[in-house]
This record gives sequence, C-alpha cells and structure tokens, in this order.
Amino acid sequence: MGTAMKKDIRKFTGDLSGYISKEDVSLRKRAEIRYKKKFSVKAGSFSEADTAKLIHELEVHRIELEMQNEELRMAEELLKASEIHLRELNATKDKFFSIISHDLRSPFSTIVGYSNLLVELIRCKDYEGIEEYAGIIRDSSWRVMDLLMNLFEWSSAQTGILVFNPEYVEIVALIKEATALFHDTAQQKSITITLDLPHNVTAFADKAMISTVLRNLISNAIKFTRPEGQIVISAKKNNNETRISVLDNGLGISENAIEKLFRIDESSSTKGTQNEMGNGLGLLLCKEFISKHGGEIWVKSEQGKGSEFHFTLPKR
Repeated sequence: MGTAMKKDIRKFTGDLSGYISKEDVSLRKRAEIRYKKKFSVKAGSFSEADTAKLIHELEVHRIELEMQNEELRMAEELLKASEIHLRELNATKDKFFSIISHDLRSPFSTIVGYSNLLVELIRCKDYEGIEEYAGIIRDSSWRVMDLLMNLFEWSSAQTGILVFNPEYVEIVALIKEATALFHDTAQQKSITITLDLPHNVTAFADKAMISTVLRNLISNAIKFTRPEGQIVISAKKNNNETRISVLDNGLGISENAIEKLFRIDESSSTKGTQNEMGNGLGLLLCKEFISKHGGEIWVKSEQGKGSEFHFTLPKR
C-alpha cells in the first residue's frame, strides 16, 4: 500500500473517530473482534481501512435498529389508542342497552300502570285520586320525552349526524328561555331560581347545543335540590371566555362520584330528592357539546351543601 494512500486512510479514520460519540469509542475494538471472528482474520492483518468500513456498517445498522424501535413504539401507541377506543365503543353500547332496558322501561311502566288505574277508576265512577294519578302520568311522560331528546342528540353526536353550527348568540336570552321551561317543575318543589346575569352577553356558539347544556344542568339542579331550596344561574364574560354557572344548595356530590360524572364507562344512575331518576346521559351530552366549542365543563361540590356546575365558551 502506498504512503499517500495510508495517509488518506489514517486521515479518514481520524475524521470518523471524531465524528462518532465518546460512547462509541470502543466500537472500533468491538468491530475488529467481531470481524476477526466472522472472517477468521489473523491478528495484524486488520487494517485501518477495514476498521473504518466496519464502523460505518455498524453505525448504519445501529440507525436501522433505532428506526425499527421507533416504528415499534408508534405501533404500540396506536394499539393502546385502539384499545381505548374499543373500550369507549363497548361502554357506549352498554349505555344504550342500559337506557333502553331500564331508563325507558321504568317510566313507561309507570305510565301504563297509572293509565290502567285511571281507566278503572273512571269505569267505576270513582273520581277520587284522578288528579294525582294524572299528574304522575304527566311527570313520567315528561321524563321520557327529556330522555328521548337527550338520547337522540347524543346518538347524533356519536355518529356524526349532528352538525356543529356556531353563530353569535345572546347568552342571557338563551338562559332565560331554558329557565322558563322549568318554571312549573321548580314551583312544584317550591324551589327559587335566581338569575344573576348582566344586561347582555354575546358568545360564538351553537345555539341548540348550548340550550341542551343549560336544559340538562338546570334539570339536574332541580332534581337534586330539596323542596324550598335555591338555584342561582349566572354568566360572566372576560377577555378570553364566557363562563356560565348553575349553583344549587341541594344534596351535593361525593368526591368519588365527581370523578365518574363525565365518563361514559363509569356513569351511573342517581335518585333525586323526590326519587327522580337520572342516567348520567345528560352530563355526557354536556361534556360532548362543550368540547365541540373548545370550552371546559367542571363541577365543585360538597355533600349536603350543594353543587356548582361551570362551563366556558372561548372567545372566537
């Protein structure tokens, strides 16, 4: 081998040695040993050029392994995400079956039972208690209607049928409209609903979705507030967002239950102060709709002292 070529090889090897990191300094020795074992090269016959070539090959191999590890990591993450999505789908299916088998059947059973009783009373011309039974049928019918509305909206959101259509809406007017729907229900329990609202608050939101959120939060507040209790609904706006709050002095919620409120795989039915039934679907719907707006929804509560539900609508 000529002197000039040897100098070039030494120069190349030296440059390569400077290129690889300190932890790879022993790579040359390991490469030489591996090469000698593989090809039975005798000691002293392993040139610097051979070493440089092996270092290059091992470096390429190391990069290939890193790429394979990265691909495996990404595949593992996709698998985990797919597993989570599958659990959510199963939870959604179970929720639907629960609503159909229990939450719809129960009020319909009440309606049918009391309707038969009314027919029998009228047939016998026994009119005592007719007004009471008719009121029970009416209340059960409203609960079914409310549940069906939530079920339809939720299923539409899950299947992508429900279109998100935001526009500038007057939040104060929206709150007053939602509150008016529950005037009779609140009056039956002697519950006072107080509105703490500014003159007007405009937000960029889907009117139908926010109306549904308000309807569910107010309905829950009435359900879990004792007779002669109080509910306060407020709205405040700052530079970044609009916050709407529904506060009550009712039964309150335990810390363990709060963690499950907005999770479909953990949600459960809870009875109100007059055994009103719930299924957790309303709050799931609230979370779904507020998330579409890019806002947040949360609850603060203490058992026996009441609950505070808050949600935000970001500024456009």
